[in-house]
Amino acid sequence: IDQINISDLSRIIEKDKEAVMELGDMKAIVLTTGSSTQERQLTSTEFFQALNARIPDSLGRAFGSNFLLGVYAFTPREMFAVFQISSYDAAFAGMLEWEPNIESDIGDIFMNKKDRIKRDLNTISQENSPFGILSQRKFVDRLLSNKDARVLIDADNKDFMLYTFLDKETLVIATSEKSLK
Repeated sequence: IDQINISDLSRIIEKDKEAVMELGDMKAIVLTTGSSTQERQLTSTEFFQALNARIPDSLGRAFGSNFLLGVYAFTPREMFAVFQISSYDAAFAGMLEWEPNIESDIGDIFMNKKDRIKRDLNTISQENSPFGILSQRKFVDRLLSNKDARVLIDADNKDFMLYTFLDKETLVIATSEKSLK
């Protein structure tokens, strides 16, 4: 991903996301940096820096270096990311603090095209609203696959993305319960 901007990175991930896959398959999207002789996989920190994500400092320090970005072939395609966590308490507090910015920071990667278009149309209509409402989406607590999760929902209770801690060392961000499983 050297020398590319955020929109290029989003297009690269979208291209991999839409590649031919059998229904039910999963695929890792491996993002690398460096020259061909010194190429290596991105760290979690570099991934969020490449996206210009506004993660809290405490959350950034809680991430381990390894992560997995993946696609689950379903209709629509489902995205997920698995992160190593070095400090559960800092990661949990950091995720709660990051919630107001998660959708704008990484939503384009995790949401499917239809949901992004709907979000963008809602944003345009809300900007023209006399009430100036910016977002009708919010995070709520849910129990998914026997795990406590925080789920981003809209006014119609439709899920857009979620995150959960599988254990004290593993954070998953996903687009749905299907991709979480």
